[in-house]
Amino acid sequence: MNDGNRHWQDWAIELIKLASSVLIVIGAWMKNKERWYGPQQTSQTKPARSKPKERNKTRARAR
Repeated sequence: MNDGNRHWQDWAIELIKLASSVLIVIGAWMKNKERWYGPQQTSQTKPARSKPKERNKTRARAR
């Protein structure tokens, strides 16, 4: 039983290490995206914000 528990703990530790490394890579990638594509995203978010307003108008008309 002890060997099985040790094996499960090692597997869990490896999975946690892998998950943390993936999160670190994703975090660094998102920071790089903000650096490189930040201006483009801000210009794209303005029309994206107006689209939900148009959808709300159509919903109000349907009601």
